[in-house]
Formats: sequence, C-alpha cells, structure tokens
Amino acid sequence: MKRQILFLLSIVMCLLLMFGCSAKSGSDDNSSGKTDSIEDMIYENGETISATPDETGARPAQIPGFTPDREMLRLSLPYGINGTPLQVIAVGRYSGYYVEDGTDDSVTDVSAVVVQNIGQKCIKNATVILAGKDAKEYAFAITTLPSGKAALILESHRSEWQKEEEIAHISAVSEELDELELHSDKLSISFKDGKFRVKNLTDADYRAVYIRYKNYTAGNVYMGGVTYSASIDNVMAHGEYECESIHFFKGYSEVLMLQVIE
Repeated sequence: MKRQILFLLSIVMCLLLMFGCSAKSGSDDNSSGKTDSIEDMIYENGETISATPDETGARPAQIPGFTPDREMLRLSLPYGINGTPLQVIAVGRYSGYYVEDGTDDSVTDVSAVVVQNIGQKCIKNATVILAGKDAKEYAFAITTLPSGKAALILESHRSEWQKEEEIAHISAVSEELDELELHSDKLSISFKDGKFRVKNLTDADYRAVYIRYKNYTAGNVYMGGVTYSASIDNVMAHGEYECESIHFFKGYSEVLMLQVIE
C-alpha cells in the first residue's frame, strides 16, 4: 500500500511540472484549446465568485457540478484523517470538466471529495485514499493546499463510485511546505490578455521563474487538487517577460507562490 501511495505522489509531481508555459514557446505545455472551460463550470448554475477561498470552510451544496452523498459514507463528517492536518468535508459525485490532468475533458459522475487543510502550514502534496467494499480504493491527489483552505478533489483515475458503495476507511500521506513565497522584493507579476507579465526588480539574473497557481469556484473551494505552473526561463536583471497561460482566469485564479531558480 505504501509503495502504491508513493507512486501516486510521484505522478502528481510530474503532472504539476507539466502544466506550465515558457517564454520560448509562448503557450501551455498541455494546451487543450478550451479557454472557456473554467468559466462555463463556474457560471453553469448562476454562481458568482467574489473572493478567493477563505478559512470559513467549504460549502459543498454550492459547488457547481458536485452532488454530496452521505449515504455512502459510514463515517461522520467532517472526518479528520489520522496523521495528517487534513479533514474530509464531503464525499460525492462530480459532473463537469476534469481538471486534474489539465485536459478539461467533460466527465460525468466522477468520484469526488471535498478536503480541508486544518493545519498551520501549507500542504505541499498529499494523496487521500478512500477504501470501499471488496477492497476497492479511490485515490485523490492534492498539491499546494494552503492552511485553512478547502478544495474539491476529483478521483485520480476518473473512477465512478461502485454501485451502492460504502466507504468505511480513509487514510492519507502528506508533506508540508513551510511557506508560500511570492518574492515581491525580487519580482513583480501581473496578468492581462491571457498572459503573465513578470519583471525582475533586481540586479541578479535567474535561470527560471515558476508561477504556481490554482483555480477556484463557488462553494468557497479550490477547483481540483491540481496546481498549475507557468515558467519563464533566463530572467535577466531588470528584464520584463511574458508567457501565455490558458488555465489562468482573472477573477477565479490565484497565484499562490513564485519559485525562483538562481
């Protein structure tokens, strides 16, 4: 079991690095061409977004495309996962866009959970395993979940719950991140017309700058466990650069951290 979980974590980190863009190519590595998919998802039920998710907790009934199902869970909610700062807020089904691998494919009734980080530090990555009958397991991968925040996570293999499924056990492994750094003393960042614009404020040259961001939706949650990444190579002193990003949308995307490679 431990070996399987570690394998899933390695896949998550590889996918995280894939969802980027570079100053050379000027486009996302995983471009799907569906530039309005997140907008469709958010406004499908007439919901509007006024702010990034806060620490007041998820509101599962307001998440577009998500249908909570208490009948399938033998455990009371919210459920704290032993050995981690994570708790499960809701379990159910999701129909809409599959965001976890960057494809934004249309899916129906994919297994989904709402998870909150109740710890003091950001979750760098985690895999939550829900165990059902007949030893069936459902995996949910999370990256970059800030302290106090919640996310709707879709099953890593797009699995639907088995008929009359009953979840009796939940486990997880997680790794924490000390802080989310935006390096505002080194870089300025903005987003306009589908492009990130980054300016180097220093006299130093950087090999690369990675922009890590998440999308969010109604219900006070991030949409998916996925963290998107945009990158710019060879950031010279006082230089200004830009790169396109098809997954970032003003009003429902949040830059969580900048990683500077010196």
